Amino acid sequence: DANVVPSLMGKSLLSDFDRELDSQVDDVEAQERELMKNAITVNLSDYPKQTLPLMEVDLNGTPITHMDMTNIPYLHEASILYNLKERYEGRDGVPYTRTGDIIIAINPYRWIKGLYAQAAREFYAEQLVWRANP
Repeated sequence: DANVVPSLMGKSLLSDFDRELDSQVDDVEAQERELMKNAITVNLSDYPKQTLPLMEVDLNGTPITHMDMTNIPYLHEASILYNLKERYEGRDGVPYTRTGDIIIAINPYRWIKGLYAQAAREFYAEQLVWRANP
C-alpha cells in the first residue's frame, strides 16, 4: 500500500526532508492543475488545411518575413524560428529582427558589407531601437 509509512519500533523512517519534499511535490501538482484550468486549446479545424502554419507564405509559396515579429499572424516557436532564419539566410540577409522593444541579433559569422556603416547604424538606431511604435 502506497500510504503505509515504514517504521522501526513505532518510529517513522521518513525524514523531515522527505515530508517537505512530498509537500512541495503536492504544491507543484496543485499549481499544475490550476494552470490547466486556464489552458488554451488550439482547434486545428480553425486553420487552413487543419494545421497550424509553421511560417507565413504568399500565394506563390515564398516566405513572408517580418521586421517586427509581433506582426506574425500565428506567433509560436516555429514561426519565430522560420522568420529569423529567412531574414538571416533569405533575400533580406539581415542579422537583426525586432520583437516589440527587443532586438534579436544573430551572429552572422561573416562580414556583411555596409552593416556597420554610418547609414546602417542610424537606420537601426532610429527605426528599430528608438522608434516607439513601429
